[in-house]
Amino acid sequence: MIEVTHIAEPSFVPPAWQVAESTVTLVELAPDERLDAGALDARRDAVVHVIDGVVYAMIEDDDQVLTAGDEIVLQAGVSHRIWNAGDEAARLITERRAR
Repeated sequence: MIEVTHIAEPSFVPPAWQVAESTVTLVELAPDERLDAGALDARRDAVVHVIDGVVYAMIEDDDQVLTAGDEIVLQAGVSHRIWNAGDEAARLITERRAR
C-alpha cells in the first residue's frame, strides 16, 4: 500500500474549525483479494476510484461491478465489502474524507 501526501503552501489559511483532512491511498489487490478494513475508516466518508481491473462492491443490499474509471462513494457507517473480482491485479485509489 502506498500513501500519498501532498503538502502545499496555502495562500489562505481558514480558521481551524473549517480545516478538513483527506487521506488518499493507492491500493493494489491480487485476484480475489478483499480491500482491507484498515484502508477505510467506518467513521469517515470515503471514495473508491478504480484505476485498473474489475472490482466488486457490496454496499449494504446493493451490489456493483466497477471497472477502470468508475468510482463509488461510501457514507460513514455503511457496511460494505470490496474485492478484486478479476483474473489480474486491480488498482484502486481510496480517499478517506473528514466530515
